[in-house]
Amino acid sequence: MVSRLARTRDSLSTTTRWSLFVGFTVVALAATALAPRIAQPLSYHDFADQRSMLGVANALNVLSNIPFLIVGVWGLWWMSRRDSEPRFREPLERWPARAIFFGLLTTGLGSAYYHLEPNNHTLVFDRLGMIVGFMPIVPLAIAERGNARWGAWMLPPMIALGAGTVLLWNHSESVGAGDLRWYFLAQAYAFVATVGILILTRPGYDRQWMWLAAIGGYALAKVAELLDRQIFNGTGRLVSGHSIKHVVAAVGAYFLLRMFQQRTTVTQIDAARFNR
Repeated sequence: MVSRLARTRDSLSTTTRWSLFVGFTVVALAATALAPRIAQPLSYHDFADQRSMLGVANALNVLSNIPFLIVGVWGLWWMSRRDSEPRFREPLERWPARAIFFGLLTTGLGSAYYHLEPNNHTLVFDRLGMIVGFMPIVPLAIAERGNARWGAWMLPPMIALGAGTVLLWNHSESVGAGDLRWYFLAQAYAFVATVGILILTRPGYDRQWMWLAAIGGYALAKVAELLDRQIFNGTGRLVSGHSIKHVVAAVGAYFLLRMFQQRTTVTQIDAARFNR
């Protein structure tokens, strides 16, 4: 299966690869624009585990954000060290990586703030924090697999567009017409587009299975989120799906960090990657 995908990938020209990427983007935008409005149900804030501990409201949903902070601080500290430089083929590739680790800090802080008092107002900070962590993933993949300069150039607008979807949702709530379509698109696009880039391009590094582990961690985290109450009841009210979501997502980010720390350049692969 893997070899078949590789043969299909290698048979595609640079133009075809980018056409598929751009085509997917256009289809995703059109589908979102044509989709019906998606409102934010107030029941979203009714999490299964609402226990307080040591004076902390919704304690496990708050404290389970600590792993985000640990991986974020660790990643930024490591990126500041000179021994991190050889793990990147080009200096510009480092910017999306830094943004992801910074985004883990904003994710952990924003989510903890939200879970102290869950409501639509605090949810804005939660989602803004997460979007800073989500959106650099596409520029990172493009920088590694396509062109480092393109990835670095894409980083600010991707984060700005992602933040814009959160602010647009917040505005729609304020006028009584809540609409999550564009925020959902930003979140889904970041990961689906990244998977597409990984499939359509040749790797420039080893340890690529850690990309899959990171994306798989995100997917498992979404499943745990959807099964929040079922997991809480199934574990005898020990831990909820939402708390597990935070930890599993942070573990996925940890795999990205370890990939950066352990990988080496695959020298036999065309340095231009897209330029065949």
